[in-house]
Amino acid sequence: LKARHRKSLLAWYIGDDTALFHSAKDILWRHAQCKRFDPWHPTIHADAAGGWCGHRCGVYIDGAEIFAPEVYPVQRPEPTGREVADAFASVSVARNTFVAAGMPGRAAWPIVRQFKGWDTWKRFPTGDELRAMTFAMIAGRARGVFYFLYAGVAARNGVGARDDPDRWADLCRVVGEVASVKDALVARDSAAQPTVTADGGEVAVLLKDHGDGVLVAVNLLPKAVRARIAVRGVTSAESIFEPGRSVAVSDALCDDFAPYGVRVYQLHK
Repeated sequence: LKARHRKSLLAWYIGDDTALFHSAKDILWRHAQCKRFDPWHPTIHADAAGGWCGHRCGVYIDGAEIFAPEVYPVQRPEPTGREVADAFASVSVARNTFVAAGMPGRAAWPIVRQFKGWDTWKRFPTGDELRAMTFAMIAGRARGVFYFLYAGVAARNGVGARDDPDRWADLCRVVGEVASVKDALVARDSAAQPTVTADGGEVAVLLKDHGDGVLVAVNLLPKAVRARIAVRGVTSAESIFEPGRSVAVSDALCDDFAPYGVRVYQLHK
């Protein structure tokens, strides 16, 4: 009970790999007990995410306010090219499940794997994959992101980002970028979201009500693509992570994206 008063308390974690160990009744009971003693902090549970993610998070939707999809699409030694798209889909499916259940206030806080080892995870995400997955899930309306590091577990046939200087540098870079635009990311989603077309590609976008608008755009595939993003009433878009780079806008923002390219635009009317 003392923990509820700690300033560092974020949420009550009431289920891990939930479907393997807990029934919906168990999670609902844990949620009720947390709310009984601490109505101010949300409850959260984590479970595997994939094509069946919507079913699993839907089963527990009454028992936790936050679902943490375990986003681990990077498994094979060689990339499939769908890793970032699958991460985006895992969050989007969860979000759609909440809306369909009439509970749009439920949130997804995905867990991104930043370790390798055991028999399943043959490699770390590359720096580009990690960055694109992070911002793709934000574009999918994730309300928070966790990184699973598995620090100090080399003896258990695994290694985490803290034990690999290059992977740690990748993570620090991505977290630093997210932190630099945090004020925009915590703003409300715009009521009218832009449509996007990308010739032969997949680009995820999210428009936030911050200033004249802040637009998150992510190329979900490892190939270059040109995207047309329909944003009205805007004259230019400044690429926040590329100082000095601005794109003129008429009825749409048209721009080229590198493989797994990420851009966050400050829009100007």
